[in-house]
Amino acid sequence: MVAAVAPSTWALVHRLAALDYLAAGEVLTLTYTVAANDGDGGITPQTFVVNITGTNDIPTLTAFAAPIDATNEDTAVAITLADLLAQGNQADLDGTVTGFVIKSVASGTLKIGADAASAQAWNASTNATVDTTNNAYWTPAANANGTLNAFTAVAKDNDGAESATAITASVTIGAVNDPPTGTSLTLTILEDSSKTFTASDFGFSDPVEGHALQAVILTTLPMAGTLTLSGVAVSANQSIALADLGNLVYTPAVNANGNSYATIGFKVQDAGGITNGGVDTSLNANTQTVNVTAVNDAPVFTTTNLSTTYTDTCGNRYL
Repeated sequence: MVAAVAPSTWALVHRLAALDYLAAGEVLTLTYTVAANDGDGGITPQTFVVNITGTNDIPTLTAFAAPIDATNEDTAVAITLADLLAQGNQADLDGTVTGFVIKSVASGTLKIGADAASAQAWNASTNATVDTTNNAYWTPAANANGTLNAFTAVAKDNDGAESATAITASVTIGAVNDPPTGTSLTLTILEDSSKTFTASDFGFSDPVEGHALQAVILTTLPMAGTLTLSGVAVSANQSIALADLGNLVYTPAVNANGNSYATIGFKVQDAGGITNGGVDTSLNANTQTVNVTAVNDAPVFTTTNLSTTYTDTCGNRYL
């Protein structure tokens, strides 16, 4: 007589993390042999085969360690897959990170494409992936500099899966000095007087960076009168430092006058320097026009030797 045996349920317990390496569709076959023992010496072996099919695990990305690239103010930069991989901490247990999908643009403008000429505007749905084919071409906002947040991105693996959270990528922007401007002015002085210049006579302005005036460059000299620095005649294209402008003096010729009597051409220079290709001097020369107002000179009485002859009643002549 054979006694009935109640059915048994077997559970296979395995460390799940140890199976994360399985790629999507990859199968791991495990074979186990189980022996049933009735306790009276009867042993029956049984072989069990377990097939474990892998699924794709999403990649991870939690930070970019440093700015992903650098450029200068007002200049586009090409950001490659290699740039993003170099600074990101991306990982993929069962595959390889093969690209980054840009989810938003934080500042400036962004294009995606194989090269700068063919790149098109970023579009979150249709044109957002940086990979071995396409680069990102990012341009900072006008006159912006420093370390700026450019965009957010997720990692993308070779099966198309994306990391869960978009991470901000930054770019370092080097400052570039923009040229200042001067202003053409008309100055009026009196005949036989002189004009001592000050900084305000050159209409200096630096609206972008707000740098201070550093010098004035005399591009053309007056055709009438004299222009001197500390009593010495200046020369064309001479640079006059801000601290010396109080020693720059224009003097018309004696007794000369008239509207537009003389003109002086100049450029202004700011204190911003020329690092990274910056421009510290105004692009176009300005003109100071000097009007000289006539002044009435006092009359001058000039004496001469006069000789007079007269005759008295007696007929005598006297000188």
